Amino acid sequence: MSERRSGYIDIAKGLCMLAVVWGHIHLEGTFTTWVYGFDIPAFLFLAGMVYNTKKYDSLPKLVKARWKSLLVPYFIYSFITWIPWAAARIVEKTDKDIFSPLLQTFIAQGSVHYLPHNVPLWFVTCLFLVIIMYYGLSKLPDIVSLAASAVLAALGYLSLQIDLPFQMGKLPWNAHAALMAMPYFTLGNLMVKHFGFRSIYDEVHSKRVRYTVILFVITVLFTFLTLYNGPVSLGSVHFGKSVLLYYLVGFIGIAMTLVLSMLIDRAFPAPIEKIKSGIQWIGRNSMIFLLVHSPIRSICTKLIGSGNEEVSDSVPLSLAVLVITVIGCAFFEVMLDKAKKCIKKLRA
Repeated sequence: MSERRSGYIDIAKGLCMLAVVWGHIHLEGTFTTWVYGFDIPAFLFLAGMVYNTKKYDSLPKLVKARWKSLLVPYFIYSFITWIPWAAARIVEKTDKDIFSPLLQTFIAQGSVHYLPHNVPLWFVTCLFLVIIMYYGLSKLPDIVSLAASAVLAALGYLSLQIDLPFQMGKLPWNAHAALMAMPYFTLGNLMVKHFGFRSIYDEVHSKRVRYTVILFVITVLFTFLTLYNGPVSLGSVHFGKSVLLYYLVGFIGIAMTLVLSMLIDRAFPAPIEKIKSGIQWIGRNSMIFLLVHSPIRSICTKLIGSGNEEVSDSVPLSLAVLVITVIGCAFFEVMLDKAKKCIKKLRA
């Protein structure tokens, strides 16, 4: 099922990545509230789906592997993107404290106000801790691990309600977000463990009409509930009217994303097939898009000649910045891949 799995999983990741980029461009509005209801929950669920519990036989091996794949790029891209951000602040004389964001790369307590040079980086430390914590949960019986993930989520939410030592406000390394993310990751992994990638896909495709209707129903339900609950953000710890409603909306949004992705994962006429392949490619390279899209968006905004607020308030300008940002991220990924191949040849 590796090919089919790659198909709809990468489509889902690609759609979520586009939603994340849009949310960081068009900061307000009904559609932005809508995409924020599912993008990060779905990313976490998908990460749980593809996590292989049998790949690492010890915690040190897992930590070493995830350090290399997640934290090394995290530190590198944070420092690289901080340099032009700090330089711009010095030239424009708009921010006296340019070193706090660099320090927050190591403390990592949140997103917007903590990592202004590259806001999406908060997700990397969060995902790292989620994977490390799930290593322990995966050793437990399934029902116990699911219950434990709910307890961890409650502890994460509780940590935001109490006064932490040293006036920290939030736990370091986005541990509060990682704790609250555990139910998404855990349920994603357990779903694949019990049903498998193939059976899930075959179920949807054997009853396409039924699942198209189901998709319509859950999309309407998701839209109503997410707009009722209001803007949410795990990174900024905003959960709308109710944290329980936040989770309900998140899981409905995950179902919506998965069913849509599986229905899309089939043959289409050439023009549509190219768009689908492009979304899959974004999904396969979602980590690079996550790491670089924010600074590229900032450059695009300046090139257009408007400030962040002007772009955010305009749907046409936001769409223009979205297209340019995606192209910029794609170009960066292609150049990075070529550079890696050149370095590999030189070392050979």
